[in-house]
Amino acid sequence: MSGVVSLIEEIEASFAKGTVASRSDTLRRITGLFLEGADDFQEPQVQVFDDVLCQLVKKIEREAIVELSNNIAPIARAPSALTRQLSRSDDIAIAGPVLRQSSILTDAELIEIALSKGQQHLVAIASRRTVSEE
Repeated sequence: MSGVVSLIEEIEASFAKGTVASRSDTLRRITGLFLEGADDFQEPQVQVFDDVLCQLVKKIEREAIVELSNNIAPIARAPSALTRQLSRSDDIAIAGPVLRQSSILTDAELIEIALSKGQQHLVAIASRRTVSEE
């Protein structure tokens, strides 16, 4: 776990000194690394990506988060905390892709989001391949 903390600290330091473009590029590179290996990663490796990406999302520009959401939404083994964090965004461009496509979100989570968010979130949930009767 200290390796993950060290990696996050290193990335945060580069974010503090970096430009908008360099931060977005860092997020794209990390996302790309995850997407390339998502099918082969073991759970501890997915958790590292989850921890790192959840921290980066707090410090990155909207457009890069929208791109991230679109990239991870269809991935069955996407980082779960990140997926849940994105799904609860008030910004439908961020939440929409995971609400429509992610298999990680449970019925209970979808119901909670449906009750707490607006019409656009409801439309995104209704656009899922399957929606439970609940």
